[in-house]
Amino acid sequence: SFLNSYVNGQVVPVALDDPDSKYIGVLSSWVSTVAAAMSLVFGRLAPRTGKGPILILGAVCFFLVVFPFVVQPDATQYGWTALIFIYTMHGFGRSTFEGTLKATFADYFSYEKEGAFANIILQNGLSGAIGYILTFSLLCDTPSRYCIEYKNGTLHDVLTFELIAIASAIMAVFGYLRASVIFQQEREEEHVSDGGEPNNDTTMLLEQNDAGVSA
Repeated sequence: SFLNSYVNGQVVPVALDDPDSKYIGVLSSWVSTVAAAMSLVFGRLAPRTGKGPILILGAVCFFLVVFPFVVQPDATQYGWTALIFIYTMHGFGRSTFEGTLKATFADYFSYEKEGAFANIILQNGLSGAIGYILTFSLLCDTPSRYCIEYKNGTLHDVLTFELIAIASAIMAVFGYLRASVIFQQEREEEHVSDGGEPNNDTTMLLEQNDAGVSA
């Protein structure tokens, strides 16, 4: 929602001198192209690296979509190079959501996949709705570095919006790591309840989550 509402609506027309938003279609198609290509790449990498590093990379990419505007909120300072970078990062992040994240949900909730995928739709829709609401509800009174005047003349507190988006990306990493630990603990409990005794190899496996870090 940050990219679609703020960057597309307020930054691109100013940065590229594009009041008619002619370049939005080009940039949006670039996001889809990157996402499709990286979905194939990550699909090949996942069996080797695990899904965890890919999901964390996706969160970092979403972070990098927003962070440049915290450092430099002036839309006039952006050009094609900076915007291509931002839209590429969004494409990377989107590819991890469309493929790797859904595969991880299928792994973690194999006993109830229908509910897991329903939760993905619910969470995605809810977060998107909140994002669009924040776009127009975070208002301010005096123009400043982070109090930006939109094209309709209203003043908006973009810094708060950006910090919420950044916090969400950071929390996503910690949320995934915590979920990974819980998943491994559940696997260990199931193994023990089935009468098995973890050997050294099994113990080492259970101490590793998909991110390749110690649980």
